[in-house]
Amino acid sequence: MNRNSNTYQLSFAGKTNGWNPHENDINGKNMFSMTPAQVAVQAGDVSEFRLIVAHPDFQPELMGSLAVFFNICREATPERHIAFMEYFNTEFRPNFHFDAMRQVFVRAH
Repeated sequence: MNRNSNTYQLSFAGKTNGWNPHENDINGKNMFSMTPAQVAVQAGDVSEFRLIVAHPDFQPELMGSLAVFFNICREATPERHIAFMEYFNTEFRPNFHFDAMRQVFVRAH
């Protein structure tokens, strides 16, 4: 596997080509300069996002702000956006906090 890169991407609205941690760098960017976490958010794929953020090498600081990706998800697949936001607010946010000064998520201590 080539570190710092991945082929994980959207295959069409609301669908990815499938997350495979053995073939993709957990923090690497694809050819569209998106991290795996950003791809999963844009697709509204909670299951894949959970796998990505649970990986021991996941660095939340590298995914940056997710606002743009949440907005795309909301417009493309509103039902997935609602489900994703429920997960994000109840399960993700207690473990990862947004550092407004740096505009990145960081692990909660």
